[in-house]
Amino acid sequence: MSQSATTLSPEQVQIVRKLWPSWVEHAACARPEVDPDDFFAENNSDENRAIRAYGGFSATERRAKAVCARCPVRVKCLAYAMLKPRQPGIWGGATQRERAQAVEESIEHLLYEQMGAQAKALGLIGEVA
Repeated sequence: MSQSATTLSPEQVQIVRKLWPSWVEHAACARPEVDPDDFFAENNSDENRAIRAYGGFSATERRAKAVCARCPVRVKCLAYAMLKPRQPGIWGGATQRERAQAVEESIEHLLYEQMGAQAKALGLIGEVA
């Protein structure tokens, strides 16, 4: 396991524990054998090229996603991250780009529904499916 770049004092740890939601202590990623760097790793240029060309995830992202897959608080974690759209890292099993895509698709869906309802109200179309 790699050493984190920042070491917190005991006082800082207490502050963080007070600020974080209570479910975090039950997260699979909070276990001592899990490397927290896997959840916030920077992909190198070769990994980024492969991801763009073939899709998928880097080896580091796959390791983090495997931890999330067995996490008892995964849904709460993902919901937390969705409320903070620019939150870096893997949360609830989703990368930042996956969460951004989900938000974009949700917005597109809502806009489609609103446009259909407005068109129907104006008599431009019949029932909206």
